[in-house]
Amino acid sequence: MMNDYSKSKFDPLQKIEILLRNIVSEVLSANVGPNWLADKDHGLGIKKVKEIKKLMNEEKGRRYTNLVDQDLISYTEFSELKNILIKPKNKKFFDKIFRDWEAFNVYLKKAEYLRNPAKHHRILYPHENSLLKGIAGEIEHNINTWHIGESLTVKKYRFSFFEYVETKNRTEKDILDEVKEIGKNWIEMIKKYFLTEGIKEESIRILRYDFDGEISAEHIKANWHSSSTPNSNSNINGVDCKSIFLQLWYSPSSRLELNNLMEFIDKKYAIYAFELDGKIDIKKLKETAKNLAGLNPSSSGNNKSVEYGITYFTRIGSKNINDKTGEFFIQNDHNNFRNAHNLISHGTILSYLTGNMPRRLIISLIKSSI
Repeated sequence: MMNDYSKSKFDPLQKIEILLRNIVSEVLSANVGPNWLADKDHGLGIKKVKEIKKLMNEEKGRRYTNLVDQDLISYTEFSELKNILIKPKNKKFFDKIFRDWEAFNVYLKKAEYLRNPAKHHRILYPHENSLLKGIAGEIEHNINTWHIGESLTVKKYRFSFFEYVETKNRTEKDILDEVKEIGKNWIEMIKKYFLTEGIKEESIRILRYDFDGEISAEHIKANWHSSSTPNSNSNINGVDCKSIFLQLWYSPSSRLELNNLMEFIDKKYAIYAFELDGKIDIKKLKETAKNLAGLNPSSSGNNKSVEYGITYFTRIGSKNINDKTGEFFIQNDHNNFRNAHNLISHGTILSYLTGNMPRRLIISLIKSSI
């Protein structure tokens, strides 16, 4: 019987192993040397490395060479990876990353225990899958915090949506009336959501103007904006249009569920962003992305912002909103997101920028988010 875990495109066990293999290789290569895996005190010893090389050569015989992973650590078992991490002579290197070592040890043991049922196609229950996702997130957070030298927690999630009004062969009044109707409907929809969730009408704050508006309650805010001119400013599939910008902010402190809110809105979003409790050192982030992940920015704003292309239509980036708040974001200008808020975290973005998440994995998450 295939379990729920194996059906999911988001594989937390795979993520845990990738994160740990990458950080082990990075740290021990820097502190022990390039041949650390053959070192018995820090790695697996010469005999085991010979066995692993044999496995790699067998893989080369079965597949095209360019499809075969050339990194020997990729052929280690999870138990071997765990044993490397807890070796006495390695602990001093990883203490700086996993500061609560007792908790980290528990994570490793639990992941190894749950990996066996998954590996042998036995059922993983929903709470076990959720636990693995939590362990993956905690490990990712520890590694990212170590890489950038500070902990960044999410203050708000931001979603950006776009609506468009055709302008060709239409009067100025018709264009602007439709723009205002779209803005009005956006505010009314969020209001309806609040009322459905039991928020009293007197607790809902609404501001209405001709070409923008805002509504907020229960640590959730939405607004819309468009210019007051009827001129087209976008071309969608060859059709001249005027754009309307809709935004939504959600705070983790809200008692209302984000998934319920997004299901109620039922709209695809072009931008998914994380407003953080702390300013980002963009210069250090760019250096880390280049040195650890081999990434070069597609655009950069003098250490105030940076963007990296992932696919032809998708890019990720970071910027500082003010002296106390930074932001990570992911943007898709073609096939907008519907499920990114369930699959992609700010830690996911940071893991990609710091080389702890392969490009193929983040692309897979993006495809699953559309």
